[in-house]
Amino acid sequence: MGIVGFYGGIKLAFSVFATLFVAGLIWAFGIKKAIHIKSEPLLLELPPYRKPLIKNVLAKSWIRMKDFVYIVIPLLVLGGTAYGILNITGFTKRIVEPLSPITTWLGLPAATIIPLVFGFLQRDLTGAMLLSVLGSKISLALTPLQIYTFGIASTIGIPCIIALGVLTREFGFKKAIVLTITSIAYGLLFAGLVWRIISIF
Repeated sequence: MGIVGFYGGIKLAFSVFATLFVAGLIWAFGIKKAIHIKSEPLLLELPPYRKPLIKNVLAKSWIRMKDFVYIVIPLLVLGGTAYGILNITGFTKRIVEPLSPITTWLGLPAATIIPLVFGFLQRDLTGAMLLSVLGSKISLALTPLQIYTFGIASTIGIPCIIALGVLTREFGFKKAIVLTITSIAYGLLFAGLVWRIISIF
């Protein structure tokens, strides 16, 4: 989403949020009907308010940041390295060409399928891989509408492997696979339809 805001502008970024909100409502309604989720009231016990201690704030901040430091940063490095190796060996063509109908449907350059695929391994890799694939001059490679479409597709079209793990724990492996495939199909279909509707204007 940061890439959308940086290269497309703040209005485009907020419009992506609005589009995702609508897409989320439609998806939630469909999932509720499909798997018959029983809604239960959510009760939270709020602790009394106390003045925060610097030591506790720093400790909790580190707990929230350490996954980024130990997991995300190495994955970003490994992702960039992996793409470099695939590009040098020419293996990227074997990924890009068979999946080109997807990027054609989304109105995106064929190479953008690489960050979408890597996004399944780790959502934080999507933006970094887009920079690796297209370079820092993204605004020259993609139009604002394409940046907007990529933001939608990468956010709702490609669930990360962590989400697959959570779904497996909650619903079992088979149902998790079905939900993941359905989510990918819905996200890509929605993003492609949005691109086609907006491109008319």
